[in-house]
Amino acid sequence: MTDNAQATAVPGWVLKFMDAIDTLEFWTAGDGVRLLRGEATIARKREPDQAVRAPFMHIFYLDQEEPVRIRTLRITAGPLQTDAVM
Repeated sequence: MTDNAQATAVPGWVLKFMDAIDTLEFWTAGDGVRLLRGEATIARKREPDQAVRAPFMHIFYLDQEEPVRIRTLRITAGPLQTDAVM
């Protein structure tokens, strides 16, 4: 395998799309694969002061056509104190 993932600067469109999260790392790999690691702050609408931080990893694949769009998105999250937000 000649394409190895490498750390890169987070593109502006990713930051705009993900403005509700804290981006910790953004990686690119071959064939349009992108990895985004971060944390999201989540709270119930009726209890906004009782928020929890949820770590997550977004793995997405970009189309090869213009305009570039996300073809597939996979999200992993956790661990999470679910009783605080459910």
